[in-house]
Amino acid sequence: MRVGYYVNNDYDEEQLREEPPAKLLLDRVQRNILADKPRVTKFPINFHPEPATSSEQPQQDAEQQQQPTSPEPQTAPVEPHMAPL
Repeated sequence: MRVGYYVNNDYDEEQLREEPPAKLLLDRVQRNILADKPRVTKFPINFHPEPATSSEQPQQDAEQQQQPTSPEPQTAPVEPHMAPL
C-alpha cells in the first residue's frame, strides 16, 4: 500500500495569488500539504504463488533476456602495421 498527499506551493497573500509578480518571491511562498485528502494506492500481494510448471522455463527466460535484440556488427580483425625505420 502506498499513501501520498497532494502538496500545493502558493503565495501567502491573496493579492499575490491573483496577480503573481514577474520575479518569484521565494520568501512569500508557502507549502500546503493536503493531509485531510490522502491518496491511497493498494497493490495486490500473492502470498501463495503457484510453483512453475517447468523448472526449465525460468532459465530460458533469463537466457532470452541476456541476448541482445539486434545483432552486433562484426568487424574483421585488424593487424598492426609497422612503419619502416
